Amino acid sequence: MAFTGFLTDRASLKRALYRLMDTDDNDDDLIEHDNTGETLEGVYLMLQQGLESAQLYLIDKGMEEFWLTETSALTTTGSDPDRYVDLTSAAADLLRMYGDDQNSALRSASGVRWGTLVDAKDRHRVRGNYYYLRKERMYLAKGASLPTGTVMDYIYRLPILADSSDVDFPDADRPLIVAFAAVHAMEENWLPGGPEMEQKLERNLLRRKNEAFRRSRRSQKPKTVDAGRMLGDHWFAT
Repeated sequence: MAFTGFLTDRASLKRALYRLMDTDDNDDDLIEHDNTGETLEGVYLMLQQGLESAQLYLIDKGMEEFWLTETSALTTTGSDPDRYVDLTSAAADLLRMYGDDQNSALRSASGVRWGTLVDAKDRHRVRGNYYYLRKERMYLAKGASLPTGTVMDYIYRLPILADSSDVDFPDADRPLIVAFAAVHAMEENWLPGGPEMEQKLERNLLRRKNEAFRRSRRSQKPKTVDAGRMLGDHWFAT
């Protein structure tokens, strides 16, 4: 069944949230602490948190390719042994690098992978084509030689919701945004309904998560667990 055309923007998500929680824009408890009675900042905050939680849930269930993109050619700052790539400049919407310690997120434009990701704690133990993450930077290990034109595959963070902008989310899974938003709202005093409402919202979230999980498998290939990678003569759990 296709769900195209439903829950397409923030306004429609807000209406769905109101239906689920049996409230509206004029709820005095809802708007009491807004900057003005018309901003509905509490609702918009819940919806944004719901969007972020729903995206992370689908990523954890193997649907990260939906938000897969790449940077332009990376540029480094500094000199060996303190060369780094400023990730906020390379990808302002970076949520997660699309790679791990066995399959590098860095590659040439033609697809040739470069380098191996290590933990920051191991930065003094490796030399050569390794890299590690620290704060908002990707540091190159001593002696690393990053080829010109190297790009980074990454999962991008979704933009702030707006009433006039399409929701960048799988059509059939958009109710999951509303379900997460409603559960976030349970911590707010304005949520009407008491314990019975909270139980209903928890049940709804569980059902939406189960449905999304069943849809997350895009092929008959079973999920696999990769073995740990060996660095030098030591094994590291992944």
